[in-house]
Amino acid sequence: MPKPTILSIPDVVGYLREWARDRRKLRVIARLGIADFSAFCVVDAADEHSFSLLIGDEPRDMFGVCLEGWAFGFGETLPDSQEEIGVGGIVEKGIVGVRGRSTLMILALRED
Repeated sequence: MPKPTILSIPDVVGYLREWARDRRKLRVIARLGIADFSAFCVVDAADEHSFSLLIGDEPRDMFGVCLEGWAFGFGETLPDSQEEIGVGGIVEKGIVGVRGRSTLMILALRED
């Protein structure tokens, strides 16, 4: 991805709500210092305080994040660099968050 654009929390919520409406297939990768986590998901809900991702087929299979304290960026892949990067699909765009030593990537995968 090219250098990400810095996002405000309302911008992050806007992207997440758009992806929720579209039921967009995503890949979340979280490196939280005490644990790493990666899964396919869709956005369940997003507001100015937090968001939740549905991980499995059951409504209880969720991953939630409080937005306070995170800095976010947004990036899109270049058309000539659309290659699989080991996340289970081709990434089109993504939100990357940083909070201390923790990172969170929410990657929108290309839909065929």
